[in-house]
Formats: sequence, structure tokens, C-alpha cells
Amino acid sequence: AVLLALCGVALFTQDVSESASHASSTGDALCVVAAGFYATYDLRLFSWGKRVAPRTLITGKIATQALLSILLLA
Repeated sequence: AVLLALCGVALFTQDVSESASHASSTGDALCVVAAGFYATYDLRLFSWGKRVAPRTLITGKIATQALLSILLLA
């Protein structure tokens, strides 16, 4: 799934025009970085899923995401 997502991002970020703007290149780079972070997240979650009970894992995941969101807004 991770490889498929990275291939999709690679296809998505292809710019066929000759005059790609700097903003477009920056957006493409950020999209690739985001895919890398998501791939890391997905693999780590898979790893933790083997060691932690599903309810505990989901509760911890939601609590962590909520805390990070609150900190981001502060």
C-alpha cells in the first residue's frame, strides 16, 4: 500500500509543461515529503498494531492526534 501511494504521488506531481513555476515545484516537493511522512506513519502503526490491543491503540492514537491538534491551534 505504501509503494502504491508513493507511485501515485510520483504520477500526481509530474508537470508536463515546460515552464513549471517555483510555487509548483515547492508544492510538488511538499507533496512528496507528506507521502514520506504518511508512509512512515503507516508502517509504524502496522508495527504497533501487532503489539498493542486494538482498543488501546485506537484510544492512544486519537488522544495523541487530539493533543497535537490542540497544541497546533494554541
